[in-house]
Amino acid sequence: MMMKDQRWLVHLCGIVGAGGLCALMYLTLILPLDTRRMQVRDDRTAYERAKIELSTTQRAMTDDQAAILRLEEKLRDVVQLQPFTRLNARLSELSALAEANGVVISALRPDPPAQTTHYTATSIAVQAEGGTSQYLALLDALHAQARDVEVRSFELRSSGDPRRPNLDIRMVLTWYAQPDGGAPTRTAATPSDAS
Repeated sequence: MMMKDQRWLVHLCGIVGAGGLCALMYLTLILPLDTRRMQVRDDRTAYERAKIELSTTQRAMTDDQAAILRLEEKLRDVVQLQPFTRLNARLSELSALAEANGVVISALRPDPPAQTTHYTATSIAVQAEGGTSQYLALLDALHAQARDVEVRSFELRSSGDPRRPNLDIRMVLTWYAQPDGGAPTRTAATPSDAS
């Protein structure tokens, strides 16, 4: 009978030993592989999520860069208005601009200023003399360098004297300045659009 009891014990030891060996194999071989497989899966998921986020961020950056370029373009159109106290200096600058383009000014007569909440407008009557190409060069220079000045009207007349090939030029300009007593003003639209 003792043999029968010992066999059972031997079988039990064999079963426990086999179970222990299986557990040891699982812990040393299978569990690390399974853990690594789950880590790879998690890393792949994180990688795909990061790719999507990167794509979204790049798209947003592209949109933001386009918006910045649009804003920079708008800022180029902004006109910095000067104080009205600079009227005489502005008249001198306009006269110098005309002379630099071959137009000789004989009279500059500013009218009293008109006040609005956004700017002060002053009409300036101009009488000058010059050739057609010089007058066109003056208009280009006014557009490029005197962005706070608007040409409201102009009239070109022949002098009638064949010895004087120049034209008699009459223009009405409007100079836009800061509102009276105001801080520096910027306007993106042509001030005449507001009137």
